[in-house]
Amino acid sequence: MSNELLNNYSLTSSPFVSVIIPLYNDSKRVVKLISALKNQSYPRKSFEIIVVNNSSMDDLSNVSKISDIIFINENNTQSSYAARNRGIKIAKGEILCFLDSDCLPDRHWIENGSKTMKSSNAHLVGGNVIFKISKEATAAEYYDSVTNMQAKRNIQELGVTTTANLFLSRQVIDKIGIFPEKLKSGADIYYTALAVDKGFKLVYCPKAYVLHPARKFKQLMKKAHRVGSGKRKVTEYIDSAPAEKKISTRKLRGRHPFDHLNPVRIWNNVKGNGNKINIVKLFQILFVSYCYLFILGLSKKLPEKN
Repeated sequence: MSNELLNNYSLTSSPFVSVIIPLYNDSKRVVKLISALKNQSYPRKSFEIIVVNNSSMDDLSNVSKISDIIFINENNTQSSYAARNRGIKIAKGEILCFLDSDCLPDRHWIENGSKTMKSSNAHLVGGNVIFKISKEATAAEYYDSVTNMQAKRNIQELGVTTTANLFLSRQVIDKIGIFPEKLKSGADIYYTALAVDKGFKLVYCPKAYVLHPARKFKQLMKKAHRVGSGKRKVTEYIDSAPAEKKISTRKLRGRHPFDHLNPVRIWNNVKGNGNKINIVKLFQILFVSYCYLFILGLSKKLPEKN
């Protein structure tokens, strides 16, 4: 992207925003998400809510009947990125916002994200993902909360972020296109890395935060498999992509998996999040870590440690 285009980039004073939510078998939580969006401090006339059903098998009548939202289907490709792309194609917003159906945004989420994009002259804004740990406070939940979706570190150290909480300028879509929709995991990390490589500016906004439920053990193991196989498929996608779509795979690695086994790091992160922990819980978390790495290793070759 030319410096001239970058320098001339600016948002309108009150940008129209499109919030795009992929939905797969999560009707109860998406109803709560929509309610939170309707209660935003951002003027309701200045944003639209687009829910994209991606071949859900549960009853969605409680979602499709909600007034003042756009409900559409993406049944051709089973992928959250295909669902997001379907939403992008009908979105009217100058800013496109992406959320997962299990997230709950703060009341000032849109306001803070759009303000940061304008004040920073940024093209992408990644918001904070705060994990909500259940009353049972399992070791798996603690592990999930200190290792996954660490937006601040990912943005500041690697120049990437996820679609769990992402504000995206329409200009990025116009320049580099939509998400690789056949990928089921990791396409957001690839896409944001590509945007930064093309000269677009990515910043972090802690005030544009969402709450995300920390995963229990079974869910965490499923995620490990999905992430592991996803990284392999993203690498294959990059290898076969045209020159303008290629990036260094270094950014896709993130922190080396073995770093998650550091007891001091786990202890400090958990305590830093205001959670109560003891020695027994610490060893339980380390056990979960090894299980996570085992499943991850089954689905991909672990990267060499730099």
